[in-house]
Amino acid sequence: MQQRLKVVYLDDEPELCELFEDLFASADIEVKTFTDPVRAVEAVQRERPDLFFVDFRLPGTTGIEVAQQVGPGEKYLITGELSVPLQ
Repeated sequence: MQQRLKVVYLDDEPELCELFEDLFASADIEVKTFTDPVRAVEAVQRERPDLFFVDFRLPGTTGIEVAQQVGPGEKYLITGELSVPLQ
């Protein structure tokens, strides 16, 4: 039996988390979503997903800082509009 692909998605907008899960969760893909960066980092460090999607703009942090917290060797993709300046 083939093991399910484990995917974690972090975005501060709950609607986008719901949409991501609706689009990608399946019998072959296990999706866990988070709106809190701290909880997402804890989950990634504990469960070691196959892929971690991280929004670039998050309250009090950025996707780059979150990716650095999960450590080297993790597979992550930072999403969002990167060319818009941070405020």
